[in-house]
Amino acid sequence: MGKTVIKKNNEKLIAQQKTELDKLRDSLPLDTLRAAEDKLLAQCMENVEGLLDFSVLGFDSAGNVDEDGLPFEWGLLTPEQKARKLRLAKYACLPASEVPYGARLSHETLVGILKARAKESSGTKILNLEVSTFPAPAPLKPGDDAIDAEFEVVDLE
Repeated sequence: MGKTVIKKNNEKLIAQQKTELDKLRDSLPLDTLRAAEDKLLAQCMENVEGLLDFSVLGFDSAGNVDEDGLPFEWGLLTPEQKARKLRLAKYACLPASEVPYGARLSHETLVGILKARAKESSGTKILNLEVSTFPAPAPLKPGDDAIDAEFEVVDLE
């Protein structure tokens, strides 16, 4: 009798572990997608932050960037990083029609991900509907020019 109880308990344990594994298998793609979304969000945030550095740029009378007016922290960056920060900050100084597509794409992707996450965390939405019906007005009395005709009557269900 003891062996059958142990066998049944083992079968229940195995069945429970199978259901837990199935749940994990179903959630794995969502975790993978979320990780990819997080990586994309970080890249977009980095680009948009670079665009927002436009206010630290100073220009000389010829319209070129004044290197002396840059923040001290930028001087500590590598030449590649400094060039990238300058390039992104200059993009934000351009008219909207001339901003490169990549800068706009970063901004729109950032906003889209943030909106999707806000909608995801806001919960269920309740939609209240009110339906109003109005009867079609019927003439009070037929006019002098009214035609007396027979029309086919169709019953609708």
